[in-house]
Amino acid sequence: MQPSPTYSVVVPCFHCEATIAELLDRLKTVFDTLGESFEVICVEDGGNDDSAQVIADLCRQDPRIKLIRHFRNYGQHRAILTGLHHVQGRYVITIDDDLQNPPEEIPKLIAALQDNDVVFGKPMLKQHAPFRNLGSRVIHMILRIAFRAPDTFHASPFRLLRREIVQPMLKLDTAYPYLPCILLMVTRRFESVPVAHAARTRGRSNYNLWRLFALASNLLINYTKIPLHLMTAAGFGISLVSFLLILQVVARRLLSDTYQPGWTSVIVTVVFFGGLNLMALAVICEYLIRILNEATGNRRVLIREQVPDDATATMNGDTER
Repeated sequence: MQPSPTYSVVVPCFHCEATIAELLDRLKTVFDTLGESFEVICVEDGGNDDSAQVIADLCRQDPRIKLIRHFRNYGQHRAILTGLHHVQGRYVITIDDDLQNPPEEIPKLIAALQDNDVVFGKPMLKQHAPFRNLGSRVIHMILRIAFRAPDTFHASPFRLLRREIVQPMLKLDTAYPYLPCILLMVTRRFESVPVAHAARTRGRSNYNLWRLFALASNLLINYTKIPLHLMTAAGFGISLVSFLLILQVVARRLLSDTYQPGWTSVIVTVVFFGGLNLMALAVICEYLIRILNEATGNRRVLIREQVPDDATATMNGDTER
């Protein structure tokens, strides 16, 4: 039986046939230079290109590379969680497949670990589209407000974790996983180090405006009470304004003989409150749908294939989660 590696690298893969071979080659160079043993777990997340075949060929050439294929696309965070179920190293590194986070920056994460549980690679200058940078700032703001995230926390997909916190993270698995929130619920021992961030040279980002909006919505609804608090505050504020308007109407009716009823204002008020009620019901229904998904087991991920096919080398011992 081979000894466990020191480092496990989890790579969520989606439409990466043009970059994955270079990424794996550079990862090998980094760890060979460090003189540390490692494994790379590539989780192919149901793409429709030849990424899985490319990775499978590389697995046959190097036993340190492993492939796990999803039956369909579950998203980046679910893919990383699948990889975390299979890690064997003392330390775990997560890195994207697009080469925007250079593997050569990994030694900076290792040097900063010390007594921390997580070290994030914080890009010195993000090479993303402006709308994505704006979305990242909004998400960071939500995390600061909702979770009181410390200044050392950074929601970066390029991170180094201690193995000790991986199992608690997996126990917090939900139907709508978002790893930064899960990390904030497990530990507060974070560090962030500045790292280089390369411009994308091949392919395009899978994050568009709609995906960023969906991510922010999942974060708000699944991990915070902010929508409910906003609806409560809006309801209280509108009730107060309505009460003051009622007092004004009564006063004008009692003190003025020329007062005329305003049918337009009545209709506008009715429509406004009808819309507010529908909005509140939509928020409540969204929470109920998510509770139903949790109760019916929609968090389960189906794995199509493993290379090498060794189910005993997993943390949970099965290929269906």
